[in-house]
Amino acid sequence: MEEKKEYLNEEEYQKNNVKVKKAGKIVIIVGLSMLVVGIILIIIGVLGIGTEATNSLESEVKPIGILLGFGGFAVGGTLTTTGIFVTVVGLMIRFLIGNKREITAYTTQQVMPVAKEGIEKMAPTAGKVAKEVAKGIKEGINEADKK
Repeated sequence: MEEKKEYLNEEEYQKNNVKVKKAGKIVIIVGLSMLVVGIILIIIGVLGIGTEATNSLESEVKPIGILLGFGGFAVGGTLTTTGIFVTVVGLMIRFLIGNKREITAYTTQQVMPVAKEGIEKMAPTAGKVAKEVAKGIKEGINEADKK
């Protein structure tokens, strides 16, 4: 027989929340590493293109040097873009998903006084409407009994 799993368990929540926050940290570290390596490759690529362009004016043309400079620039740009994306995803995992319970509790605390006041103001009107509906139902039952 299967064991019934309880989803609203505080201990389970705490364990899973720690895992989510660790995963977020790892994704942030990977993203920032990609970002740093990408920026370094862009700098090397730009310097390589400039150096090879000046050297090619003075002596023979070395297309491999220019290609490597441009390749470093292109790979660096791709890594930088990907690194930014991965870092943002990691930040969302770490801070939004990992703290969703606290964020929801805070939001609820902000909304509850306003909701309570609205309910208190609407209650008399809702009571009147309910009373009129009940009266209409009774009249309908009485008319049905007369027929």
